[in-house]
Amino acid sequence: MEPAMGRTPSRRAGTIVDREFAAAVRRARERLGLTMRGLAAKAGVDHGQVSRLEKLLEPDDEAAPPRGVSLAVAAAIAGALGISIDRIVRKTRD
Repeated sequence: MEPAMGRTPSRRAGTIVDREFAAAVRRARERLGLTMRGLAAKAGVDHGQVSRLEKLLEPDDEAAPPRGVSLAVAAAIAGALGISIDRIVRKTRD
């Protein structure tokens, strides 16, 4: 089964987060003047998780495709930024 447009599959099941959400995270983070490390601290996640999420915005590298993050991590990051995660949950159930 091919992933829906706008989503980047990860290497593990259950870690698909779409690029639209990743872009919203980056915009909100930059608007708030937060670094990736600052956002990670605020969300209570490792800074590598924030980096992995934002890597979804980069062109795909066939040798090392982006891994994405779990929905739990995405929810923590979204909560720290005040972004709704509802659209991700709806899209992953479709």
